[in-house]
Amino acid sequence: MTRDTRKPPSNRTYEVGYGKPPVSGRFVKGVSGNPRGRPRKTPLVQPPPDTSVRDSFLEEAERVIQLREGDKVLQMTVADAVRRAEAVAALKGNTHAQRNFLEREARYKKALAEEIEAQQASWRRYIDRYGAPGTTIPKGLPHPEDVIIAPGKPVWFRFGVDPEDAEKHCLTFCRFRDAFLVQAEIDDRCHRRKRTPGYDHKVPVSLVLAICANLMLPNRHRHDQDTFGAIQLTHMSLRQSELEKRRHEALCAIGLNGARMFVMPLISKQEVVQMTNEIKRRHGIE
Repeated sequence: MTRDTRKPPSNRTYEVGYGKPPVSGRFVKGVSGNPRGRPRKTPLVQPPPDTSVRDSFLEEAERVIQLREGDKVLQMTVADAVRRAEAVAALKGNTHAQRNFLEREARYKKALAEEIEAQQASWRRYIDRYGAPGTTIPKGLPHPEDVIIAPGKPVWFRFGVDPEDAEKHCLTFCRFRDAFLVQAEIDDRCHRRKRTPGYDHKVPVSLVLAICANLMLPNRHRHDQDTFGAIQLTHMSLRQSELEKRRHEALCAIGLNGARMFVMPLISKQEVVQMTNEIKRRHGIE
């Protein structure tokens, strides 16, 4: 049956019925019948991913085990052991377990790398925003200089994430550095006086400890090379009694009242370079 497309009569007193809605309920030309529009869908909140399985798997993959190879006992990670076993198992035609293990390891490592990259990007934005001199840092958040970002490693915080505790630890390290610097001059004089073997091309361990403590400090507390050298020259010009007095004051500042520091041995400059390079690498120092 064909629908009647004829318009209703123009008389507004016609009876309301099928195809004849009341005038008050008709759509007005140019006006939407749903002015608010379609309601937006409520976004689904994705729960945080459970990384416990991934983390435990990677921990197991990096666990060091001992393998006997002939008369030798080798130490290697589980992942390395599986890689070695894969070549042997391939000759026997059974590589399914090894392949599955290595594929899972690669997948988890990729996910972990992406997670670390996102974390580092977030903290880099934080450093860019609050790292400029004179910028007010929000209360309770770490100082930008205390945020350590190393390539491929999770972000960590120098002396902890709590800013007040971190500042206390920084001051303690400053006092240890100053005490070791004084002790280094005392040790150097003692070794030269006794003509300890190697005294002319080695340095006291106390100086190494002072250098390491200084490198672990953030820029706002760290001595630059010129300042460090100037302090050493000052100590070289002091009498022995004044050096010992300053050492006592430095130990008291740490809280080691009445403590005695003995002459520390010498260490080769090559070992010093290795230690300082490792600290620089870990703390992201150029």
